Amino acid sequence: MTNARGYDAEGSYSPDGEWIVWRRFDEEGLTAEIWVARPDGSAAHQVTRFEAMIWAPYIHPSGEYIMFTTNKQGFANFERNMVDFAGEHQPVRVTYTDGFDGLPVPTPDGSGLTWTTNRHGS
Repeated sequence: MTNARGYDAEGSYSPDGEWIVWRRFDEEGLTAEIWVARPDGSAAHQVTRFEAMIWAPYIHPSGEYIMFTTNKQGFANFERNMVDFAGEHQPVRVTYTDGFDGLPVPTPDGSGLTWTTNRHGS
């Protein structure tokens, strides 16, 4: 589907099957940005220009935005973020807790969300 230099990873389909989202590493492997394309590889384009490491991009069932994890705030602090599907706006940080909050996956109807965290209760 791609032939770019470097490494592409973590592809997943949109709920309607019309798009694939993945992260593409820069040639040095220091950052990864979100890309989308049609399943046949057409209409491929970069969504983010975040200049950070991005993990686990996932298209929300509404098709309006993409959720992902990043360490933009530092290597020991992974946060959930989201960006509009077209990439017209800067990503928005969703969580604000030190440690790991990442790997967001919505329920099929989009009404709920699961994610991984290392938060603990007292």
